[in-house]
Amino acid sequence: IHAVVLLVLALQSEQDGARWRWPIIGFTVGVLLFSFSLYGLVLTGATTLAMITPVGGLVLILSWLWLLWRALK
Repeated sequence: IHAVVLLVLALQSEQDGARWRWPIIGFTVGVLLFSFSLYGLVLTGATTLAMITPVGGLVLILSWLWLLWRALK
């Protein structure tokens, strides 16, 4: 669902880019941190990567809240 939101925000940002800038950055960073830390954990077995996963999840949650705030504003 995050990829769909990023696609919609990217299309919407053509009209009002400044409004959606930080939610787009947040979703991108959150997905990268969350997903790739899990990929790295599975592929390498490095358990220290598991500590990054909650940070990515937190960034995703904050991005959803920021998106809601910007949409209602």
